[in-house]
Amino acid sequence: MKFKVIFLLFNLIILFSLLSVLFLPVFLQDWDFMRLFWTSNVPLAVLSAVLFLVFFALVNGYFLRYRRLYEYLENEDWEGVLSHLYFLLFERKKLRSSYIRIYIHTSVVQAQPQRIVELEQMLREQNASVRLRFSLELGLPSILANNHAGMQEYYGRLREEVSGKQQPWLLWLYAFSLFLQGQVNTAATHFEHLLKTQSDVVLLILVLYAYAPCIRRQQAAEYSAIQEKRRQIREKYSLNQLRARVERKSGNIVLLVLDRFVQDAVEWIYSEETAND
Repeated sequence: MKFKVIFLLFNLIILFSLLSVLFLPVFLQDWDFMRLFWTSNVPLAVLSAVLFLVFFALVNGYFLRYRRLYEYLENEDWEGVLSHLYFLLFERKKLRSSYIRIYIHTSVVQAQPQRIVELEQMLREQNASVRLRFSLELGLPSILANNHAGMQEYYGRLREEVSGKQQPWLLWLYAFSLFLQGQVNTAATHFEHLLKTQSDVVLLILVLYAYAPCIRRQQAAEYSAIQEKRRQIREKYSLNQLRARVERKSGNIVLLVLDRFVQDAVEWIYSEETAND
């Protein structure tokens, strides 16, 4: 019902706006003035009518295009969402970012990572640019399955192909997969690089938390660099402020999947320095 109510309200607002413009001369003067105004301003009347019809068509077209998806979401019919988006993505080849994002998120919520695997395979064959745009999210099946070797293979390959804002996150996930497999020296090399080159505080706390166990106290320079970066973060952000920064990254579904690890990393930043060293 919410979708239908919103749809009706939008149309009522559009109609009210049209009537307000139409009867504005009445509010300013009287009925005779309105008749005189519009008969002497025919081009303006035509332009107003055209603009109204275009806007009306765009708004209603948007609602009607996404009507079925909105209804599934409103009713929390997640299987309906997945089936509908599967049809749009795989059969109709409508590879819109919004469709892909909702499809991935819903697949995670419904514990159906195989759908993401199929999506990655389809995009690899049919649209490489879209695949690279969602390179972080498309690697989620290996994370969800605790398949550390799979993480290493996937993110190790993608970190060479992707540039821009995603690249440091891909590198961290690659290094993290190495760390989880006991390849601490190789992982530490990548963590150290990220520590020196990145300024995103959310990424930094994850780097620090994974990097610290790789370093022994005897490695004085590396150990001091970790503790200094922790101190800088504590001085710049309170615990609640840092939690808020993490919350702002809620669109990054990888952080949601690794939520326990992320929260532990935040707490560790403010713990005693001996707690995880």
